[in-house]
Amino acid sequence: MSGGAGAAETEDVFRTTGLMEVVEPEGASFFDHNRPPFVSVALKYEPARDVKGPQQSVMVNPRVLEYETLVALNQLKLHRTATVTLALKNIAMSYPAADYYGHPRSTKQHENWFYDDMHSFIAAMAKRFPAQLAIIVGHPAMIGTGPLGGHAVETGLVIASTDPLAADVVGAQLLGFNPQAVRHLWEAGRLGLGETETEKMDFPAMSLREAVEVFTERAYGERLTFKHK
Repeated sequence: MSGGAGAAETEDVFRTTGLMEVVEPEGASFFDHNRPPFVSVALKYEPARDVKGPQQSVMVNPRVLEYETLVALNQLKLHRTATVTLALKNIAMSYPAADYYGHPRSTKQHENWFYDDMHSFIAAMAKRFPAQLAIIVGHPAMIGTGPLGGHAVETGLVIASTDPLAADVVGAQLLGFNPQAVRHLWEAGRLGLGETETEKMDFPAMSLREAVEVFTERAYGERLTFKHK
């Protein structure tokens, strides 16, 4: 189990959220990829607009380059900058080494442009570090705002897909956004990183319309469909 928190110590986050209660009894190992050593990895992505970004390289712990299978476990949340914080966004903002760029325990700050063009950076990271499975949990989900200070709601919903972009698109749809409304999802689709059209996706357990109805009833107290079939 690997992680890299940005606003706190990773191990503290794991313990606070209860993840260590899963890791330790299973005998799994925990690894904080915020810790050194660090290596630079190139990101092959051209800036889409005249801003200082996205990053053209990123410093990461070399262990993340050795993973054979990457499973991204994420909470269904809104985000005030990224619009949604799902699989693609969480990998993009977890992998950059916080002990290098700046972290509560570190006194060093190295220059970066993660926030100058966050959406293009997320798309670039998704291209360089593709996940093989995305799991997005909505118990609880966060609405209102994010990544902190929003309103938590228990929805009982889980999205899982071997296409992380498709999973993120579905998560965004539950929150009321089409792919084009979340620029990093649109850019990832333009890069050919996965499926963005829900009409081409299979929903074996619950239709998208049913999922939207469940989510909106529990989040807003009103059963909406967002016109999904």
